[in-house]
Amino acid sequence: MPSVSLLRFSRPSWRYRDAIRSYRLEIDGVERGFIKAGGEFFLQVPSGAHTVQARLDWSGSRSLTINAEPDQTIHIRVEPNGCVLRAFYQVFTRQSWIRISQIDTPLAV
Repeated sequence: MPSVSLLRFSRPSWRYRDAIRSYRLEIDGVERGFIKAGGEFFLQVPSGAHTVQARLDWSGSRSLTINAEPDQTIHIRVEPNGCVLRAFYQVFTRQSWIRISQIDTPLAV
């Protein structure tokens, strides 16, 4: 049986920008799920290197490369990248609307 890892995505609820919109979650360029404000999304992936990205309409986040070790959980946070005023600039960009980050070291499953 191949080694697997768990990706745990979380999105804070206290940011009101995009509060009623779900973000699409892409792993290695393939849409794998959605996450709402205040929500979590879990996904098992084969161990190894993966590229993750969050998308919303025309824009989204930068790509984040992670190295998923066997039997570990990697916590990734997605959230709006800035306040409402910053959105006026960001509406013209393709990778700055959403912030994506690995927020802790991998944990054993």
